[in-house]
Amino acid sequence: MKAFIQQHATALIIIGIIAAGIAAYANALPNEMFFDDSQGITDNAYIKDWKYLPNLFSESLTSGSGFVSSYWRPLLLIIYSAEWHLWGNSPVGFHAVNIFFHLASATLVFFLLRRLFQKIGPAAIAALLFAIHPVQTEAVTYVSGLGDPLSLFLMLLGTYGFVALRSKWKYAAILALFVLALMTKERSVVFPGMLLLADLFMWRTRDFSLVPFWQFVKQSALRITPFALLSGVYLYLRHTVLLNISEGTPNMPLEYLASAATRALTFLSVLPDYFSFIFAPIGLHMERSFGIEIPTSFFEPMVLLGTVITLALGGLGIWAWKKHPAYTFGVLWFFIMMFPVSGILSPVAGILYEHYLYAPIIGIAFIIGLGAYWLYEKIPSRRGRIALLGAGAVLAILLIVQTASQNTYWKDGITFYTETLRYVPQSSKMLNNLGMEYAAAGNFIQAEEAYRSAIHFSPSSPIPLHNLGNLYYETGQLEKAVALYRAAIQVSPKSVLPYMALHRLYRESGETEKAEQVLRDLRLLNGTN
Repeated sequence: MKAFIQQHATALIIIGIIAAGIAAYANALPNEMFFDDSQGITDNAYIKDWKYLPNLFSESLTSGSGFVSSYWRPLLLIIYSAEWHLWGNSPVGFHAVNIFFHLASATLVFFLLRRLFQKIGPAAIAALLFAIHPVQTEAVTYVSGLGDPLSLFLMLLGTYGFVALRSKWKYAAILALFVLALMTKERSVVFPGMLLLADLFMWRTRDFSLVPFWQFVKQSALRITPFALLSGVYLYLRHTVLLNISEGTPNMPLEYLASAATRALTFLSVLPDYFSFIFAPIGLHMERSFGIEIPTSFFEPMVLLGTVITLALGGLGIWAWKKHPAYTFGVLWFFIMMFPVSGILSPVAGILYEHYLYAPIIGIAFIIGLGAYWLYEKIPSRRGRIALLGAGAVLAILLIVQTASQNTYWKDGITFYTETLRYVPQSSKMLNNLGMEYAAAGNFIQAEEAYRSAIHFSPSSPIPLHNLGNLYYETGQLEKAVALYRAAIQVSPKSVLPYMALHRLYRESGETEKAEQVLRDLRLLNGTN
């Protein structure tokens, strides 16, 4: 038996990771699609007909549903389109694709770490933690989260090919994977950093005594330069002709947008939250950025705590470099993969999201795996080692159970928004979206209550005013609808939707002159005749 396990260790580990992942995510398959799923998929006309294929490359992720955004993700839309043509609006297929790419990425995590460090145990633990950790549900269980597992899969595949293949065509293939990743998620721009990190530790663990450091630097620079140049070209295009990426943060606080130093302090202030997600994944939810106060001083408590965490990880990386470089790799991986979502150089659309940890958690998981394996080897008795393995198995089962439980948070729109409001009861966005879900389900009384709460907490937002107006329009309360549409216009004169809704109401009521006046007001707003 022992000989069989040793002979087939790799296959057994992969089977175990996949089985654990399926156990964690199987109950997510029947979950409904909602929230951004409507704009990107269910209401997106572009993915439902291949004649719109050119539009997927020239317009934003949500243009096909009538909403313009700064997200240029053509490969993601192509995948959605292929899925739509295969199984239509059925959520099971969409969830299955997310889970497939997540578990494929977990498998590549194992192969990459084992290839770099020849440590099968720590690599297996890291891949397993990556696969079953509850914090991953925001990227895996949420259909619109596909960009994270898909882009990471492409980058891990490229990184593994970079360190494992010897073919003369490998650079062309890896560049192609990089292009596909950039067409999936903006944060894929970090790919050259992944390659540099892998190259550094291939040298550190294999050729350290054979190739002088500066010779390695020269060789590595030549290998990485094409990818760095491609990254630079992409960033230039994304800030010019491809849906200016900097326009994706219109609702962020002005002080956050204005200063890189402030964004650095903000990142330090939320870093403790990220570690709480990893080591205490309880009470996970999506509306994390709501109510976050932008720090103004380095000496604020959460900023100082984030600094302590950063220094502790940095100290571990420096200490481990000579004798235990795998720990250094874990530290560097975490910070390199966190950098695009830190907002330091370029503001991000949300200060704190759980799915921002999707790729960075691999570094922390690897450190945990290295520590656990070191402890296992230090235990002299067979009974002690079995006890440690048993404790690890229990922890894995608890994580699987917690992940399966977290999947129910994403069951349907009403469940999702109701549960989120337990944590952020004053979130106008969540209340407005809950109202939309109730209205779609025909629960008009609950919808009205949700919309009125949203208006109460955000009186300057036209969205809940407009949606409540729509509710009154649908239920025949036209005078109330007119009042709400005009209120939406008053708080936000540049919002087009209330004008169009008001024009529709007047036209259908036979009040032609009023309908034409609304159009004239709208043309005046747009500066047209």
